[in-house]
Amino acid sequence: MNDKGINIKEHFKVPEGYFENLSSSIMAKIPEQSGEPLQVTKRPIAVSKTKSRLPYYAASIAASLLIVVVAVTMHKDSQYDKHLAEAEIGKSAEQYAYTVDEAADYVMFDSQDIHDMLTE
Repeated sequence: MNDKGINIKEHFKVPEGYFENLSSSIMAKIPEQSGEPLQVTKRPIAVSKTKSRLPYYAASIAASLLIVVVAVTMHKDSQYDKHLAEAEIGKSAEQYAYTVDEAADYVMFDSQDIHDMLTE
């Protein structure tokens, strides 16, 4: 890119002749092999897919059990809450009826009755 007059700074520096000698230096590091094929002394061990997946199976079973336990617990709590709510509704209805009766009594008072009650 410097040929077109664009002044671009080179960020990496490579020693002189590095790429010319690269392939010969790599080949020198590789040991020469004889023409004989390598003999395998140990028989490969077959790994069962079931054994490799065993932790995943165990984790999925544990997660399923946890979900069931949480669902049962939440259901019991909701039944208890439902029972409490029904009890509160009964109390509220009784309190409402009492409040309405008191309000009806006060509505029937006229100013003279109120004055008489306060002066007693």
